[in-house]
Amino acid sequence: MTPLLMRELAQQYVPIDFWSMLWDITKLVILPVLTGLLFNHFLHGGKVGWLDRAMPLVSMAGIAIIIVVITAAGRDDLLSIGPLLILAVLLHNLSGYCFGYGAAKALRLPEQDCRTVALEVGLQNGGLASGLALTMGKLATVGLAPAVFGPVMNITGSSLATWWGGSKVHPRPPPYRFSCRSYPLSCRNSIGSRRSSISLIACSLSAACW
Repeated sequence: MTPLLMRELAQQYVPIDFWSMLWDITKLVILPVLTGLLFNHFLHGGKVGWLDRAMPLVSMAGIAIIIVVITAAGRDDLLSIGPLLILAVLLHNLSGYCFGYGAAKALRLPEQDCRTVALEVGLQNGGLASGLALTMGKLATVGLAPAVFGPVMNITGSSLATWWGGSKVHPRPPPYRFSCRSYPLSCRNSIGSRRSSISLIACSLSAACW
């Protein structure tokens, strides 16, 4: 969806090559995920257990280096539009939390699911956006937004998770309770599957509309 939306919404601002961007996203997201799954399946723990502890540090260092490079490349633009960009990024981030939570509430999901959808919609892949800006040759301009969004997202997301973590979630009793007395296992499986499907739909719709 990202190349399609970029072509439809941003074509007048920057040139968008649909297939080229699709391949870039595949290299930046799909291939690393597949590599991680293979690594986790064949090399998790054991003699290479130290990699499990090292990779999060490598990931954080990589993100930090990307942000430093983008900030340095776009220094002049950042000095001129920095406060306005930070405000726009903050509103974009907070509206994602609100829209995700509100959409989940509208679908009458449990509170825990509503919070999960809110965080999923509000937190976005700044690394992917930076990579796409680099492939388009717009790192010093287009890349500034994800460079600012990363730290802002980490601060607001951590703060929201801490605040919610300190409040108790009262689980809502499952619907169709009379069925669970007769078929407890099948009923629970059905309810769990239904809630997972609704959560996925809410998250997808919120992210797409937002």
